[in-house]
Amino acid sequence: MFRHITLELSLKPFRNTGADSVFETATALARQWQPLLRGRESVSVMLWTADGSEILDYRGNADDPFSWCCMIGSANPPEHLAFDPRGISLHACPVYYTDHPPVMTYGILKEIVSALRRALQAAADPGTRVEIGETFDIGPEFAISDFKYKRHPEICRGMAMGARCFIDSSSVLHADDTPYAAWPDGIPEGTPFPVFFGKQCRVFLRDMGFDYIWLSNGVGFSATPWDNHGDIFDGERFHPESLAAVRERVLSFWQLFRAECPDLFIKTRGTNFSAGIDYATDGVPLAQLYREQPGMLPPPNSPWAALDGNFGLELMGHLSRNARHPAERWQFRYYIHDPWWMNSPWYDRYEGQPHDIYLPMALSRTDHTGKTETPTDLQLLSVDNSFGDLPDSCAREPLVHLLTAERHAPDAPPPLVWVYPFEEFCCGGSEEELRRAFCHDWFMAQAINSGLPLGGVIDADDFVRCPREIFRESILLAPVPPAGAPYEEALLAAADAGIRVCLLGPLGRASDRIRRRFGITCSAKERTGLLILPDHCPADPVRSGEPPHRLMIRPLFCDGGLCEKYSGPDGTPCLTAEGMALSVQHGNLLWYRAPLGAESVPGEKYPVPDPADRFCNGGELLRLLLSHLGLTVLMEKPSPAVLPNTLTVHRSDNAWFFSVYAPSTTVECRLRFPQGAPLLIGYETCLTDGMSCYRFPRAEHRECRVFVDGMQSGLVGCRERTCESAVYRRRLEITGLTDATVTLYPETYCIGQLDVTLNSHYPFDTSDPLDAHWEDNRLILRHVTGTLSVRMPRTKPGRRKTGAVVYSRGKGKKT
Repeated sequence: MFRHITLELSLKPFRNTGADSVFETATALARQWQPLLRGRESVSVMLWTADGSEILDYRGNADDPFSWCCMIGSANPPEHLAFDPRGISLHACPVYYTDHPPVMTYGILKEIVSALRRALQAAADPGTRVEIGETFDIGPEFAISDFKYKRHPEICRGMAMGARCFIDSSSVLHADDTPYAAWPDGIPEGTPFPVFFGKQCRVFLRDMGFDYIWLSNGVGFSATPWDNHGDIFDGERFHPESLAAVRERVLSFWQLFRAECPDLFIKTRGTNFSAGIDYATDGVPLAQLYREQPGMLPPPNSPWAALDGNFGLELMGHLSRNARHPAERWQFRYYIHDPWWMNSPWYDRYEGQPHDIYLPMALSRTDHTGKTETPTDLQLLSVDNSFGDLPDSCAREPLVHLLTAERHAPDAPPPLVWVYPFEEFCCGGSEEELRRAFCHDWFMAQAINSGLPLGGVIDADDFVRCPREIFRESILLAPVPPAGAPYEEALLAAADAGIRVCLLGPLGRASDRIRRRFGITCSAKERTGLLILPDHCPADPVRSGEPPHRLMIRPLFCDGGLCEKYSGPDGTPCLTAEGMALSVQHGNLLWYRAPLGAESVPGEKYPVPDPADRFCNGGELLRLLLSHLGLTVLMEKPSPAVLPNTLTVHRSDNAWFFSVYAPSTTVECRLRFPQGAPLLIGYETCLTDGMSCYRFPRAEHRECRVFVDGMQSGLVGCRERTCESAVYRRRLEITGLTDATVTLYPETYCIGQLDVTLNSHYPFDTSDPLDAHWEDNRLILRHVTGTLSVRMPRTKPGRRKTGAVVYSRGKGKKT
């Protein structure tokens, strides 16, 4: 899966800057992570030297000292913080990480780069490419910056950590007579920042021995990378009249910077958001950037899920930005330590639990040929902590899960695939188009946070060309196509061919063909405000109280008011409320209006969800409605206000892998798929109404190869058991079956070649009669009562057989 590994590192571990000590520290780091570095195309260390001001200030003199990231907290604190009036937090009062931090010079930095390169080369396989990267950040956090906040405050516009504290990448510089390496006569008045920055980068990176640069926290994208508001969206309305100018400013940064550094390899952090949200709020034309910057790596998943627990936003954003990408490589980034803010997420944000490894690493994209793609690059932020320590425990503990997730990487479309109109969401020009992209992406984030097990994405343009049969075990989720969009015909054809499809959003812009199929007419008058849902509206069970049946319809966050009315035949599965249609099913095709239950609150970076104890969640309702298409995921909660599980389900080696984050371990998750109730290996479950029921720990990652149907209740389980045979390498035992239909998904190498016995004992050479047959990649057994033993052969058979190997009771003869 991963071809490229990057370890992010500050300079703090280099307490002694002598050449021997520097190499010793570099060697210790490389040895610590050696199990991850072997077998890769390239390995890299990305240095958080400072905040990038060391590039801006560089004058070409190796003996010059520079301000570096030797502090804990914000190195350039604002004058006043409303949340900290006494000024006692690290945001207001940074401290040095050690009593006597070393003085760093450009010559010492060059020695550190050289030592890291030599140490990595020794630890990696022969022939592995070794790279060292430098970072540039637009904010005030990491190192004291006279350039940004004293000499050139005119380039700072973003307000994320105080007044005018983030660089606007498209700004221009005032005159400055200070000599710089690439500007020995100073900076002329009106010099575009990307021109100055690009020339300085070219000289600095060459002199120091760096191979690439990482543009952090929105460089080249937005001066407000953490905020839902921007130049195009002010929190209350969109401003399409500003779009052309803002989009041109974003593009100009890349054009001007690239002109100075045409061959430089660039990695980007991006923002906390998605392709559609970035465009609708900040005018970031990601589709055009991808076309014009083919060597640029797309932004990875945001690390902010560790900070605010918004895994829906992380997963949704990651999928959207990689629905299409400009290169063969794309990134997954994991947050182990923070070298600046006195936290080590592995321990104090994740509680030593690996959910933010397994959830994003379950994600995949499908290309136009039907190939499943997964991230090629793994970045670890960071391998040193705020005190410059390199703790072994914080390498070994997450490393096990990183390698396991890599081994279980997706290799086929997951049960839920998002058809994402990348070009459409990154190129629209009207207020309606901006609102559509904004609302759809925020709705998907809310749905994932509400338990929607989304696992994959495909660009809508690729879907038009993709072979549809690969989605036969998937449900396709897509925004309602605008009339005439090419992917409209492809989605309808897929539904007609037996693929399950769910369309999301208003039908006012849809074609007459789609509206007729659902029996929907659209009125000119839109319904907004409080909507009372009917009593039969699906809801998660709660142990105390009643689930709310109220929904707020706000045009800004629901992509307009409700205009859909159902006028089709009686008996059609349909959800209506106060005369307005919310959902209609037509065979394999489901439509859901997808209202986002949230509002804009001043001072909040994200839309604020409506209180769960009083309002229904629009994203949660999507998960519940998917039961009409055979996928049931219920969350039984102590009360409506308790957060549901976040989960993904993906396919790997013919198995179904469930990855879970449980904000509350009091939630019981009830599952049913078209094949039946999934039995997770290593669990027992009490079936309830044909669903398997699990109460997960904070983080879980489990394999499933068994589904049970035909049983409404009963205690069943699936466990790994010893084979005690030189012929077989793996045995599963399924217990508690009563006249059940069991579907088995063996590992890919032994499809068509399984040993399955019923009510057998060691050495498993006898069996009760079995009614078994193969359907493609799965073995189906009917009318099974008792205990099944499933054994997989030790080696791949020379010739794949068409039937299961089973045994009859008595003399052990094959049947």
